Amino acid sequence: MGSARAALGDVSGQIYKAFWYVPEIGRWVKSVEEYYASNGVCTQRISSKRESFIHAVN
Repeated sequence: MGSARAALGDVSGQIYKAFWYVPEIGRWVKSVEEYYASNGVCTQRISSKRESFIHAVN
């Protein structure tokens, strides 16, 4: 088997991440990640919402 190598170079851009946290339940309920290229264009957006949770009793 052969091996493959990825070419490494300079990469620039920005990442934005946000989390919505609810203290009453002790969990995040929504998150968003956005990846921006160096020219300011959003290249990828990932969002998720918590569908349900089980509240742990201490």
